[in-house]
Amino acid sequence: MSIIEFTSYLSYLAPVLLTLALIRGLFSYKNLGKESKAIVWYVLMLLLVDVISRLFWKLFGNNHILLLVYSFLELLFAGYFYLVVLSDLKHKLLKGLVGFGLLYIICEIFVSLYIKTDVGQFQPYSKVVDDFVVILLSLTFFYENISKKLGGEWRIFNLNIAFLIYFTVNLIVFLPFNFLVNENSGLKFYVWFLNMVANIVFYAYIIFFIWNDKLVKGKDFKKIVEK
Repeated sequence: MSIIEFTSYLSYLAPVLLTLALIRGLFSYKNLGKESKAIVWYVLMLLLVDVISRLFWKLFGNNHILLLVYSFLELLFAGYFYLVVLSDLKHKLLKGLVGFGLLYIICEIFVSLYIKTDVGQFQPYSKVVDDFVVILLSLTFFYENISKKLGGEWRIFNLNIAFLIYFTVNLIVFLPFNFLVNENSGLKFYVWFLNMVANIVFYAYIIFFIWNDKLVKGKDFKKIVEK
């Protein structure tokens, strides 16, 4: 089996893991913490984008616009998750950066709708912006909370580490996207394989995170770190 075939088969594991995570999250939604509830909505978004992108590919042979929409929704979630759910960061610069990133992605979506670009010329700068801003949010979260009292909430830091690693891999993959699409050595298939493995591991961790939610009623991460 070639790396191309293996990567293709591996891609079908992503919606399976997302479906399992969503079922687990919905089954115990009322008993989940604020962080896990947000992750459940994130999983739903990931699953919908995955299914719709596959549908677009079969119907139109092109699903690039979905990558831009996905980048917008992902950055929107990340901004809410880091700036409201986790630490309620007050930095105007970070909020402005998230806002600028969302505005840029919206502009790129409209440009893509009116200016048709072939596969060889497509460069998803929106995904690069999305990944870069999320990495900054993740690093800021570390800086703001590493010295605070965390009690038993190291799972939130583990989640943040997972976000940091996942979006860093995404940034490495999508930054040279146009080059990878047009190169002929076969290197791109190994890069797509790396990206697919990162997706699978990340989705598996999300299942683990939701499954092991052990919220103490009345507590959340922000209350713990404020003690």
